[in-house]
Amino acid sequence: GNVQVTGLGAVAVEDRGDLASAAGAAFDAMDDLPAMIGCVCGDDTVLVVMRDEASAQSFCEELSGLCK
Repeated sequence: GNVQVTGLGAVAVEDRGDLASAAGAAFDAMDDLPAMIGCVCGDDTVLVVMRDEASAQSFCEELSGLCK
C-alpha cells in the first residue's frame, strides 16, 4: 500500500483491498503508539491522526518500511 504524511500530524494509509477498517482497528489497539490520537477509516484508506508532524513522519517511515 501507499503511506504518506498529509501534514498537520496525519498519515494516510492506502490499502489494496477492503481492509481499512481492520487496519484502523489494529492501529487503535496498539498500546505502543502513544502519539496516535485516533483513526478514520474508509473502504481502502485509513487516516491516522498523530499528535504532531514529527510523530506522523516517524510513523509513516515505520509503516513504509513494513510495506516493502
